[in-house]
Amino acid sequence: MQVLKQEIYDSIKKNSLQLFKKFSYEEVNINEIATTSNISTGNVYRYYKNKRDVYDKVTEKAYEMLEKTADEMLERKDIQIENIINKIIDIYKEEKSATIILLGVKNTINKELIKKYEKIFIKIFKKDEDNYLNEIYAKSIFYAFRIIIDKELSSSKLNDSFLKFIKNY
Repeated sequence: MQVLKQEIYDSIKKNSLQLFKKFSYEEVNINEIATTSNISTGNVYRYYKNKRDVYDKVTEKAYEMLEKTADEMLERKDIQIENIINKIIDIYKEEKSATIILLGVKNTINKELIKKYEKIFIKIFKKDEDNYLNEIYAKSIFYAFRIIIDKELSSSKLNDSFLKFIKNY
């Protein structure tokens, strides 16, 4: 049995993060991951079961942190936009590429996580009894945040861009 090499594992992780960040999950395939990692397709399968396994493992840490944050925020009665932005930016600082993949507009498979964050934004921006308009307003702000996060800004520029957007909206 051959020993798995950390350099190959790291190359697959780094390159698949870049591919999933640039394209949607559906647009990436194992052959592209192998090619960008300078290894054979068969070698990718020595490290991962399939494309979903690659995706899940390279986004796992950020997913867990984002999910935990979302659950905590949904339990709170009062959430300030600055609180959720700061929490997301803290995760972004630690797991930038995976956070972009999970919260960015190209995310096509983590619908439960996206729904949780939509609910948080709806909770934050609920201004009156017109729930339908509040929901549209909040979802549009969240979608704008997802577009901004896709720009791969530094964490401070991401914070500034989003807060500027909120003030102008």
